[in-house]
Amino acid sequence: IDKCPNAPAPESPNGCPEVKKEDKAVLDYALQAVQFEFGSAQLKASSYPALDQVYDVLLKYPDQYLSITGHTDNVGDPSRNRTLSIQRAQSCYDYLIGKGIAVNRISIGGYGANRPIADNKTEEGRTLNRRVEFQILPR
Repeated sequence: IDKCPNAPAPESPNGCPEVKKEDKAVLDYALQAVQFEFGSAQLKASSYPALDQVYDVLLKYPDQYLSITGHTDNVGDPSRNRTLSIQRAQSCYDYLIGKGIAVNRISIGGYGANRPIADNKTEEGRTLNRRVEFQILPR
């Protein structure tokens, strides 16, 4: 069953082209480069170039969609952190939709502090845990 009928990829089990290494690197870079005002879902202007690169990557994979998930550190109320993580993913969604990506090509979610990638006991770890992740997936 071909999930990407407009993009030939006969070697792929789902028919979608594999996301190239350099495009994955752009998404990984965006994880660190997309920043928000403290305690807010307001994007910092310095985030726009990274989001523009995410937009460019999406254009290369028209039959696939983007998953955006927000994460926070463990400081503060867990319920508030989960809401904030969703709002931050929504801010990225709104930016990309505003550039012309179709609404059905992006999904969002938020995990609050439930999926840390570093130790929340240090400021460095908390900084790494406050992030938005981008992943291109077959539909």
